[in-house]
Amino acid sequence: MERFILTTKKTKGGRVSLVLEMRHAGDNSTLATWKIPYAGIGSDEIKVRVPMRLCERRGIFINAEWDYPPDQFDGSAREFINRLFDRNYDMGEMVITDHSEGMRLALAMVLAGRASTITKSNALTQELTNLPAECLLYWFGICFYGWRQKASRAALFTLLTASGDK
Repeated sequence: MERFILTTKKTKGGRVSLVLEMRHAGDNSTLATWKIPYAGIGSDEIKVRVPMRLCERRGIFINAEWDYPPDQFDGSAREFINRLFDRNYDMGEMVITDHSEGMRLALAMVLAGRASTITKSNALTQELTNLPAECLLYWFGICFYGWRQKASRAALFTLLTASGDK
């Protein structure tokens, strides 16, 4: 069984990346990694907003196992994003306890780069939040293990954001 770990990585230039890793539960080897660079402005804000609002809506922040619990953290996406950009704050590793929530978050991370507007970002977050477990497993499988991964990701994004085009 895999484990999903959410953490941040900082570069020498002061940029921060939100990183989700899928690790093997037995030997803790990294099986897959998804990153979203974050500078705190413009399109970076929209990209980070999708997975963070998903975490907020699904209660992932509250139900996760933290290296050390964040002090006075209410589980909101806004507060997490503020902490993400605080260069003095180190969140450690957050282990997502529910496997399906880890898969949902991985899809949010990979699709977030396609959300170029707030409307598409909101539609993507809403639809990923409501995606049934059977569909989640299907889309996770073809988006990360299928032989047409790019096409699968594009199809899922179009499917989830079609209502946002109105």
